[in-house]
Amino acid sequence: MATRSNDVQSELAELKDDFAKLRGDLGDLTKAIIDAGKQTGAAAAEQLHDKVEDVKQRGREKFDKVEHQIEDNPWTSVGVALSVGLIVGFLLRR
Repeated sequence: MATRSNDVQSELAELKDDFAKLRGDLGDLTKAIIDAGKQTGAAAAEQLHDKVEDVKQRGREKFDKVEHQIEDNPWTSVGVALSVGLIVGFLLRR
């Protein structure tokens, strides 16, 4: 039982880290958009396109990682989803 709790906690920690990294990537994308606005022409468009593709690729990788974890540990994933749902429900009720 403690192992499942640890698994859920470690998966939650991993998901938090992944979302923090994704948030950082989105911050980088925002900065790239601002920087691109200061530049002109095709070079800015190309740089922006490269950043967007990079963020898309990272997002796909994170999604695939989470999907793989869910396939490998379906019951742990159900526990995580239930826990997150309960926490969100509790917070929204207040």
